[in-house]
Amino acid sequence: MPRLLVLNNYPLDLLWEDVKRGETPDHLLFGINFLADAGWKLTFPPAGDRGLGRVLNALLRRTKFPIPLGDLGQQHHAWKALNHCDVIYAASQTQAHMLSYLRAVGFVSPRIVCLAHHPLNRGRLTPLRSPFLRWQLEGTDYFPALSRRVCAQINAVAPGKSDVMAWGPDANFYPRAPADVGRGLLAVGRTGRDFVTFGRGVSDSGAPAKIICLKKDLSPDFQTFRANVEVLVQPDQNWMPYADLIRHYASARALGIPLSNQVSLAGLSSLADALGMGKAVFMTRHPLVDLDIENLGIGRWIEPEDANGWRNAANWVEDYPYEVQAMGHRARQLVEHGLNSETFARRLLAILERAGSSSATIR
Repeated sequence: MPRLLVLNNYPLDLLWEDVKRGETPDHLLFGINFLADAGWKLTFPPAGDRGLGRVLNALLRRTKFPIPLGDLGQQHHAWKALNHCDVIYAASQTQAHMLSYLRAVGFVSPRIVCLAHHPLNRGRLTPLRSPFLRWQLEGTDYFPALSRRVCAQINAVAPGKSDVMAWGPDANFYPRAPADVGRGLLAVGRTGRDFVTFGRGVSDSGAPAKIICLKKDLSPDFQTFRANVEVLVQPDQNWMPYADLIRHYASARALGIPLSNQVSLAGLSSLADALGMGKAVFMTRHPLVDLDIENLGIGRWIEPEDANGWRNAANWVEDYPYEVQAMGHRARQLVEHGLNSETFARRLLAILERAGSSSATIR
């Protein structure tokens, strides 16, 4: 039985229990549940946000240490388990830098596969970090990416190390879209959201809209939103359960994904929810989102910080309910035709097999 050491920036083993209970869609596991079905033995080192690992990670964040080292606590636990694994899979690129550096110089034997969500080298100190990026890529056997742009950036430094991995939703988790087309635009999210621009735009439209956000994302600008915009605030440490989110998704006519102008990937989980629910999606244009929602006929792009764009989108959603419903139907068809978590897992398994670990297949 091939042995896999799984690293991530949130505890996948605990989330897996939620998935088994039917409380959470399985795409948030980034393929590990399918790997277990394929015969892999999975081990989950605890995240480093405890004990010495917590202190070291906090020190790195506070000092803004320019060289990426990853989660030192989790990697310390992984180091102690190296003799009991064949491959290390970091579902988040933030976790395994030190292990990759050590593999590059021969101190780590298991193959390393990392999944890139964001550009690997960004910010003002890019030239300083460039040698360490080359070192990291030398010690990482495969580095698939969630977007074409990041994949190209990796392959420009280390040709052949990266492939694009399209990430789709759990096809079996979401209920069928109701016959009622619903009302209004719903914007949900915890990371990289521009709810202010969204709220201003939809306020001017007069059409119904709803925002579900964390308390930390509230700003005085929210006081300027008009009565047609409902805001549901969630505690920063206790996000709304999926069962409740599904009810809000189902009652909305379309989903809005307003994003801040940023280089990091954001909004992909909400996009997966829109596809899974069979809802039209209106989204801030982002260079790391490969799915062309306009060309596929499932939604429309809004330019960054474009309140008028959100006003027009809300008006269009209000005025053309059946066209919006048709967009949602096409979105769900993408899931049925292969843009889903099982397809993602099959591609991941192929990459792990190329790492020389197993010939197992998903049953």
